[in-house]
Amino acid sequence: MQSSSTAFEPLGSGDPRLIGGYRVLARISSSGTGRAFLATTQSGRRLAIAFVPARPGAAGDEAGDEAFRSALQRQIGAVQRVRSPYVAEVVDAHAAGPERPWVATAYVPGPSLAGVLAEQGPLPADAVRALAAGVATGLAALHEAGPAHPGLTPSRVLLAADGPRIVAAGLTQATGDEDPSPASDVFALGALIHFAATGRTAAGPPSGPPDLTGCPSALRGLVARCLAADPAERPSLDAVLADLETAPPGPGWLPAAVAAQIPRYEAEPPAAEPPPLPQPAPAARVPVADQRAAAGPAMAPGPQDVRPQDARPQDARQDARQDARPQILPPEAPAPAYGLAPGPTTPDVPYAGAVARPDSTAMLLVAGGVLTMATLGVLLVLAFLV
Repeated sequence: MQSSSTAFEPLGSGDPRLIGGYRVLARISSSGTGRAFLATTQSGRRLAIAFVPARPGAAGDEAGDEAFRSALQRQIGAVQRVRSPYVAEVVDAHAAGPERPWVATAYVPGPSLAGVLAEQGPLPADAVRALAAGVATGLAALHEAGPAHPGLTPSRVLLAADGPRIVAAGLTQATGDEDPSPASDVFALGALIHFAATGRTAAGPPSGPPDLTGCPSALRGLVARCLAADPAERPSLDAVLADLETAPPGPGWLPAAVAAQIPRYEAEPPAAEPPPLPQPAPAARVPVADQRAAAGPAMAPGPQDVRPQDARPQDARQDARQDARPQILPPEAPAPAYGLAPGPTTPDVPYAGAVARPDSTAMLLVAGGVLTMATLGVLLVLAFLV
Protein backbone atom coordinates (compact mmCIF):
# COMPACT_ATOMS: atom_id res chain seq x y z
CA MET A 1 0.00 0.00 0.00
CA GLN A 2 1.19 3.47 -0.77
CA SER A 3 1.55 5.61 2.34
CA SER A 4 1.21 8.97 0.61
CA SER A 5 -1.90 10.95 1.55
CA THR A 6 -2.43 11.96 -2.06
CA ALA A 7 -2.35 10.17 -5.39
CA PHE A 8 -0.64 13.10 -7.08
CA GLU A 9 2.95 14.10 -7.62
CA PRO A 10 4.15 17.70 -7.93
CA LEU A 11 5.01 18.94 -11.38
CA GLY A 12 8.66 18.84 -12.31
CA SER A 13 10.67 21.48 -14.10
CA GLY A 14 10.09 19.79 -17.45
CA ASP A 15 6.32 19.28 -17.09
CA PRO A 16 3.87 21.51 -18.96
CA ARG A 17 1.88 24.14 -17.05
CA LEU A 18 -0.77 24.41 -19.76
CA ILE A 19 -2.15 21.77 -22.12
CA GLY A 20 -4.68 22.96 -24.66
CA GLY A 21 -5.45 25.98 -22.49
CA TYR A 22 -6.15 23.87 -19.37
CA ARG A 23 -4.09 24.66 -16.27
CA VAL A 24 -2.05 21.64 -15.18
CA LEU A 25 -2.02 21.02 -11.41
CA ALA A 26 -0.03 17.82 -10.83
CA ARG A 27 0.96 14.43 -12.13
CA ILE A 28 -1.40 11.52 -11.52
CA SER A 29 0.44 8.67 -9.84
CA SER A 30 -0.19 5.20 -11.27
CA SER A 31 -2.92 6.53 -13.51
CA GLY A 32 -2.80 3.50 -15.78
CA THR A 33 -2.88 5.80 -18.78
CA GLY A 34 0.80 6.41 -19.17
CA ARG A 35 1.97 9.94 -18.55
CA ALA A 36 -1.15 11.69 -17.26
CA PHE A 37 -1.73 15.03 -15.57
CA LEU A 38 -4.40 16.45 -13.32
CA ALA A 39 -5.72 19.67 -14.86
CA THR A 40 -8.61 22.04 -14.30
CA THR A 41 -11.00 24.14 -16.33
CA GLN A 42 -11.73 27.78 -15.57
CA SER A 43 -14.84 26.69 -13.66
CA GLY A 44 -12.77 24.34 -11.47
CA ARG A 45 -13.75 21.02 -13.06
CA ARG A 46 -10.99 18.44 -12.75
CA LEU A 47 -9.66 16.72 -15.85
CA ALA A 48 -7.20 13.93 -16.53
CA ILE A 49 -5.08 14.75 -19.57
CA ALA A 50 -2.97 12.00 -21.11
CA PHE A 51 -0.59 12.19 -24.02
CA VAL A 52 -1.27 9.52 -26.62
CA PRO A 53 1.58 6.99 -26.94
CA ALA A 54 3.60 7.44 -30.10
CA ARG A 55 2.99 5.00 -32.92
CA PRO A 56 5.82 2.46 -33.21
CA GLY A 57 8.12 3.33 -36.08
CA ALA A 58 6.48 6.72 -36.59
CA ALA A 59 9.78 8.62 -36.84
CA GLY A 60 10.17 9.83 -40.41
CA ASP A 61 6.97 8.08 -41.60
CA GLU A 62 4.73 11.03 -42.43
CA ALA A 63 2.14 8.97 -44.31
CA GLY A 64 1.88 6.45 -41.50
CA ASP A 65 1.66 9.26 -38.95
CA GLU A 66 -1.17 10.89 -40.89
CA ALA A 67 -3.09 7.60 -40.97
CA PHE A 68 -2.44 7.16 -37.25
CA ARG A 69 -3.82 10.60 -36.43
CA SER A 70 -6.87 10.07 -38.66
CA ALA A 71 -7.69 6.77 -36.94
CA LEU A 72 -7.17 8.40 -33.55
CA GLN A 73 -9.49 11.25 -34.46
CA ARG A 74 -12.22 8.80 -35.49
CA GLN A 75 -11.80 6.89 -32.25
CA ILE A 76 -12.02 10.05 -30.16
CA GLY A 77 -15.13 11.18 -32.04
CA ALA A 78 -16.81 7.83 -31.39
CA VAL A 79 -16.02 7.88 -27.67
CA GLN A 80 -17.31 11.45 -27.36
CA ARG A 81 -20.73 10.17 -28.45
CA VAL A 82 -20.84 7.65 -25.61
CA ARG A 83 -23.10 8.38 -22.63
CA SER A 84 -22.41 5.73 -20.02
CA PRO A 85 -21.61 5.91 -16.30
CA TYR A 86 -18.95 3.25 -16.92
CA VAL A 87 -16.95 5.08 -19.61
CA ALA A 88 -14.78 8.07 -18.76
CA GLU A 89 -16.26 11.11 -20.50
CA VAL A 90 -14.07 12.71 -23.15
CA VAL A 91 -14.10 16.48 -22.57
CA ASP A 92 -11.55 17.59 -25.15
CA ALA A 93 -8.83 16.17 -27.40
CA HIS A 94 -6.22 17.17 -29.94
CA ALA A 95 -5.13 14.74 -32.65
CA ALA A 96 -4.38 16.94 -35.68
CA GLY A 97 -1.29 18.99 -36.37
CA PRO A 98 2.36 18.40 -35.61
CA GLU A 99 1.95 18.54 -31.82
CA ARG A 100 1.81 15.37 -29.79
CA PRO A 101 -1.82 14.17 -29.50
CA TRP A 102 -3.56 14.35 -26.13
CA VAL A 103 -6.95 13.46 -24.68
CA ALA A 104 -8.70 15.16 -21.75
CA THR A 105 -11.28 13.10 -19.87
CA ALA A 106 -13.34 13.81 -16.80
CA TYR A 107 -11.14 13.01 -13.81
CA VAL A 108 -12.05 9.72 -12.11
CA PRO A 109 -11.07 9.68 -8.41
CA GLY A 110 -9.89 6.14 -8.03
CA PRO A 111 -6.97 3.76 -8.68
CA SER A 112 -6.55 1.57 -11.71
CA LEU A 113 -7.41 -2.11 -11.54
CA ALA A 114 -3.81 -2.95 -12.36
CA GLY A 115 -2.55 -0.82 -9.46
CA VAL A 116 -4.96 -2.38 -6.97
CA LEU A 117 -4.06 -5.93 -7.98
CA ALA A 118 -0.35 -5.13 -7.74
CA GLU A 119 -0.73 -3.73 -4.20
CA GLN A 120 -3.48 -5.88 -2.70
CA GLY A 121 -3.83 -9.00 -4.83
CA PRO A 122 -7.01 -10.45 -6.35
CA LEU A 123 -10.46 -9.01 -5.67
CA PRO A 124 -13.21 -10.98 -3.90
CA ALA A 125 -15.55 -12.91 -6.19
CA ASP A 126 -18.53 -10.57 -5.57
CA ALA A 127 -16.42 -7.52 -6.42
CA VAL A 128 -15.20 -9.27 -9.59
CA ARG A 129 -18.78 -9.97 -10.71
CA ALA A 130 -19.75 -6.34 -10.10
CA LEU A 131 -16.65 -5.19 -11.95
CA ALA A 132 -17.42 -7.44 -14.92
CA ALA A 133 -21.01 -6.19 -15.09
CA GLY A 134 -19.93 -2.55 -15.11
CA VAL A 135 -17.21 -3.08 -17.74
CA ALA A 136 -19.55 -5.12 -19.96
CA THR A 137 -22.16 -2.35 -19.78
CA GLY A 138 -19.56 0.24 -20.74
CA LEU A 139 -18.33 -1.89 -23.67
CA ALA A 140 -21.89 -2.22 -24.96
CA ALA A 141 -22.25 1.57 -24.93
CA LEU A 142 -18.99 1.92 -26.85
CA HIS A 143 -20.10 -0.56 -29.49
CA GLU A 144 -23.36 1.35 -30.00
CA ALA A 145 -21.40 4.59 -30.58
CA GLY A 146 -19.34 3.20 -33.44
CA PRO A 147 -15.87 1.77 -34.04
CA ALA A 148 -14.59 2.59 -30.56
CA HIS A 149 -12.31 -0.37 -29.97
CA PRO A 150 -10.79 0.60 -26.60
CA GLY A 151 -7.95 -1.93 -26.23
CA LEU A 152 -9.27 -3.05 -22.84
CA THR A 153 -6.57 -3.78 -20.23
CA PRO A 154 -6.50 -3.68 -16.40
CA SER A 155 -4.52 -0.44 -16.48
CA ARG A 156 -7.34 1.25 -18.43
CA VAL A 157 -10.08 0.41 -15.97
CA LEU A 158 -10.35 2.83 -13.03
CA LEU A 159 -12.12 1.84 -9.82
CA ALA A 160 -14.28 4.70 -8.52
CA ALA A 161 -16.57 4.62 -5.50
CA ASP A 162 -19.69 4.44 -7.69
CA GLY A 163 -18.42 1.91 -10.23
CA PRO A 164 -15.61 1.17 -12.69
CA ARG A 165 -14.71 3.46 -15.60
CA ILE A 166 -13.24 2.43 -18.94
CA VAL A 167 -10.70 4.95 -20.24
CA ALA A 168 -11.30 4.25 -23.91
CA ALA A 169 -10.19 7.24 -25.95
CA GLY A 170 -6.71 7.75 -27.31
CA LEU A 171 -5.05 4.89 -25.47
CA THR A 172 -4.72 2.35 -28.24
CA GLN A 173 -2.11 2.65 -30.92
CA ALA A 174 -4.97 3.35 -33.39
CA THR A 175 -3.16 1.38 -36.08
CA GLY A 176 -6.21 -0.41 -37.43
CA ASP A 177 -6.63 -3.62 -35.45
CA GLU A 178 -7.37 -6.54 -37.75
CA ASP A 179 -10.23 -7.59 -35.46
CA PRO A 180 -11.86 -4.42 -34.03
CA SER A 181 -15.15 -6.27 -33.60
CA PRO A 182 -17.17 -6.68 -30.40
CA ALA A 183 -15.82 -10.24 -30.21
CA SER A 184 -12.29 -8.95 -29.63
CA ASP A 185 -13.53 -6.86 -26.72
CA VAL A 186 -15.34 -9.88 -25.29
CA PHE A 187 -12.03 -11.78 -25.37
CA ALA A 188 -10.36 -8.85 -23.53
CA LEU A 189 -13.21 -8.84 -21.00
CA GLY A 190 -12.69 -12.55 -20.25
CA ALA A 191 -8.98 -11.96 -19.68
CA LEU A 192 -9.80 -8.97 -17.43
CA ILE A 193 -12.21 -11.03 -15.30
CA HIS A 194 -9.66 -13.80 -14.84
CA PHE A 195 -6.91 -11.33 -13.96
CA ALA A 196 -9.09 -9.55 -11.39
CA ALA A 197 -10.05 -12.87 -9.76
CA THR A 198 -6.59 -14.48 -9.74
CA GLY A 199 -4.00 -11.72 -10.13
CA ARG A 200 -2.43 -13.41 -13.15
CA THR A 201 -3.05 -13.84 -16.85
CA ALA A 202 -4.91 -16.76 -18.40
CA ALA A 203 -2.33 -17.40 -21.10
CA GLY A 204 -2.05 -21.08 -21.89
CA PRO A 205 -0.19 -23.04 -24.57
CA PRO A 206 -0.07 -21.31 -27.97
CA SER A 207 -2.49 -23.81 -29.52
CA GLY A 208 -4.22 -24.98 -26.36
CA PRO A 209 -6.97 -23.71 -24.07
CA PRO A 210 -6.32 -20.90 -21.58
CA ASP A 211 -4.97 -21.69 -18.15
CA LEU A 212 -7.80 -20.93 -15.74
CA THR A 213 -6.10 -22.23 -12.62
CA GLY A 214 -7.33 -20.37 -9.53
CA CYS A 215 -10.36 -18.83 -11.24
CA PRO A 216 -13.48 -19.09 -9.00
CA SER A 217 -15.83 -21.82 -10.16
CA ALA A 218 -18.73 -19.36 -10.45
CA LEU A 219 -16.78 -17.41 -13.07
CA ARG A 220 -14.72 -20.11 -14.77
CA GLY A 221 -17.31 -21.14 -17.37
CA LEU A 222 -17.96 -17.52 -18.43
CA VAL A 223 -14.25 -16.78 -18.69
CA ALA A 224 -13.63 -19.90 -20.77
CA ARG A 225 -16.35 -18.93 -23.28
CA CYS A 226 -15.02 -15.35 -23.54
CA LEU A 227 -11.51 -16.66 -24.26
CA ALA A 228 -12.57 -19.06 -27.01
CA ALA A 229 -10.10 -19.12 -29.89
CA ASP A 230 -12.89 -18.84 -32.45
CA PRO A 231 -14.53 -15.37 -32.24
CA ALA A 232 -17.82 -16.88 -33.38
CA GLU A 233 -17.92 -19.04 -30.22
CA ARG A 234 -17.57 -16.09 -27.87
CA PRO A 235 -20.76 -14.82 -26.20
CA SER A 236 -22.26 -11.41 -26.86
CA LEU A 237 -22.11 -8.71 -24.22
CA ASP A 238 -25.80 -9.18 -23.50
CA ALA A 239 -25.13 -12.87 -22.88
CA VAL A 240 -22.26 -11.99 -20.57
CA LEU A 241 -24.52 -9.71 -18.52
CA ALA A 242 -27.16 -12.41 -18.33
CA ASP A 243 -24.61 -14.96 -17.16
CA LEU A 244 -23.31 -12.66 -14.42
CA GLU A 245 -26.81 -12.38 -12.91
CA THR A 246 -25.92 -9.14 -11.16
CA ALA A 247 -26.81 -5.50 -11.62
CA PRO A 248 -24.13 -3.02 -12.63
CA PRO A 249 -22.25 -1.76 -9.58
CA GLY A 250 -23.04 1.37 -7.63
CA PRO A 251 -21.92 3.01 -4.37
CA GLY A 252 -20.51 0.53 -1.85
CA TRP A 253 -19.38 -2.05 -4.40
CA LEU A 254 -15.67 -1.78 -3.62
CA PRO A 255 -13.95 -3.92 -0.98
CA ALA A 256 -13.08 -1.94 2.16
CA ALA A 257 -9.33 -2.00 1.46
CA VAL A 258 -9.84 -0.50 -2.01
CA ALA A 259 -12.42 2.03 -0.81
CA ALA A 260 -9.88 3.27 1.73
CA GLN A 261 -7.71 4.50 -1.15
CA ILE A 262 -10.37 6.75 -2.68
CA PRO A 263 -9.64 9.78 -0.42
CA ARG A 264 -6.09 9.86 -1.80
CA TYR A 265 -7.55 10.55 -5.24
CA GLU A 266 -9.97 13.16 -3.93
CA ALA A 267 -7.32 15.14 -2.02
CA GLU A 268 -5.88 18.45 -3.10
CA PRO A 269 -2.79 18.15 -5.31
CA PRO A 270 0.58 19.34 -4.01
CA ALA A 271 1.78 22.79 -4.92
CA ALA A 272 3.65 22.86 -8.19
CA GLU A 273 7.31 23.74 -8.17
CA PRO A 274 7.88 27.11 -9.87
CA PRO A 275 9.48 26.76 -13.28
CA PRO A 276 13.16 27.70 -13.35
CA LEU A 277 13.91 31.27 -14.33
CA PRO A 278 15.68 31.65 -17.65
CA GLN A 279 19.37 32.21 -17.17
CA PRO A 280 20.92 35.18 -18.99
CA ALA A 281 23.32 34.30 -21.73
CA PRO A 282 26.93 34.66 -20.62
CA ALA A 283 28.66 37.73 -21.99
CA ALA A 284 31.17 37.04 -24.71
CA ARG A 285 34.72 37.38 -23.49
CA VAL A 286 36.94 39.43 -25.74
CA PRO A 287 40.63 38.52 -25.62
CA VAL A 288 42.94 41.22 -24.35
CA ALA A 289 44.73 41.34 -27.68
CA ASP A 290 41.42 42.05 -29.46
CA GLN A 291 40.57 44.78 -26.94
CA ARG A 292 43.90 46.52 -27.62
CA ALA A 293 43.39 46.22 -31.34
CA ALA A 294 39.92 47.78 -31.05
CA ALA A 295 41.31 50.68 -28.98
CA GLY A 296 43.81 51.61 -31.71
CA PRO A 297 47.61 51.81 -31.67
CA ALA A 298 49.10 53.13 -28.48
CA MET A 299 51.30 56.26 -28.72
CA ALA A 300 54.66 56.32 -27.01
CA PRO A 301 54.96 59.25 -24.61
CA GLY A 302 57.43 61.99 -25.66
CA PRO A 303 59.54 64.33 -23.50
CA GLN A 304 56.96 67.10 -23.82
CA ASP A 305 54.24 64.78 -22.55
CA VAL A 306 56.01 63.68 -19.38
CA ARG A 307 55.53 66.35 -16.71
CA PRO A 308 54.97 66.20 -12.98
CA GLN A 309 51.41 66.82 -11.98
CA ASP A 310 52.30 70.23 -10.42
CA ALA A 311 54.69 71.30 -13.17
CA ARG A 312 52.22 73.67 -14.78
CA PRO A 313 53.14 76.70 -16.91
CA GLN A 314 53.67 80.03 -15.19
CA ASP A 315 50.51 81.50 -16.64
CA ALA A 316 48.47 78.57 -15.41
CA ARG A 317 49.83 78.90 -11.87
CA GLN A 318 49.17 82.66 -11.87
CA ASP A 319 45.64 82.08 -13.06
CA ALA A 320 45.13 79.50 -10.34
CA ARG A 321 46.30 81.99 -7.66
CA GLN A 322 43.98 84.63 -9.02
CA ASP A 323 41.13 82.20 -9.02
CA ALA A 324 41.88 81.37 -5.38
CA ARG A 325 41.50 85.02 -4.27
CA PRO A 326 38.19 86.01 -2.77
CA GLN A 327 36.10 87.95 -5.21
CA ILE A 328 34.03 90.96 -4.20
CA LEU A 329 30.74 90.83 -5.94
CA PRO A 330 28.57 93.93 -6.39
CA PRO A 331 25.55 94.13 -4.11
CA GLU A 332 22.41 92.72 -5.45
CA ALA A 333 20.15 95.30 -6.97
CA PRO A 334 17.10 96.07 -4.84
CA ALA A 335 13.86 94.61 -5.96
CA PRO A 336 12.12 97.08 -8.28
CA ALA A 337 9.07 98.90 -7.15
CA TYR A 338 5.56 97.74 -7.97
CA GLY A 339 6.60 94.09 -8.02
CA LEU A 340 8.16 94.06 -11.50
CA ALA A 341 11.55 92.56 -12.07
CA PRO A 342 13.65 94.18 -14.78
CA GLY A 343 13.98 92.10 -17.87
CA PRO A 344 13.81 92.22 -21.60
CA THR A 345 10.02 92.02 -21.64
CA THR A 346 9.50 94.00 -18.44
CA PRO A 347 11.28 97.38 -18.81
CA ASP A 348 12.29 99.24 -15.64
CA VAL A 349 9.49 101.82 -15.94
CA PRO A 350 6.42 102.49 -13.87
CA TYR A 351 3.06 101.16 -14.87
CA ALA A 352 1.18 103.38 -17.31
CA GLY A 353 -0.66 106.21 -15.49
CA ALA A 354 1.70 106.34 -12.50
CA VAL A 355 2.75 109.88 -11.25
CA ALA A 356 6.50 110.66 -11.46
CA ARG A 357 7.93 111.69 -8.11
CA PRO A 358 10.85 114.25 -7.87
CA ASP A 359 14.13 113.02 -6.40
CA SER A 360 14.63 114.39 -2.83
CA THR A 361 18.45 114.50 -3.11
CA ALA A 362 18.31 116.74 -6.14
CA MET A 363 15.93 119.08 -4.37
CA LEU A 364 18.31 119.45 -1.43
CA LEU A 365 21.23 120.25 -3.69
CA VAL A 366 19.27 122.96 -5.45
CA ALA A 367 18.15 124.49 -2.18
CA GLY A 368 21.71 124.43 -0.84
CA GLY A 369 23.02 126.16 -3.96
CA VAL A 370 20.43 128.89 -3.72
CA LEU A 371 21.26 129.48 -0.04
CA THR A 372 24.98 129.67 -0.79
CA MET A 373 24.46 132.22 -3.54
CA ALA A 374 22.32 134.34 -1.23
CA THR A 375 24.94 134.24 1.49
CA LEU A 376 27.69 135.31 -0.91
CA GLY A 377 25.50 138.18 -2.13
CA VAL A 378 24.96 139.44 1.38
CA LEU A 379 28.71 139.29 2.12
CA LEU A 380 29.54 141.24 -1.03
CA VAL A 381 27.06 143.98 -0.12
CA LEU A 382 28.48 144.32 3.38
CA ALA A 383 32.02 144.49 2.04
CA PHE A 384 31.03 147.22 -0.39
CA LEU A 385 29.47 149.32 2.35
CA VAL A 386 32.43 149.03 4.57
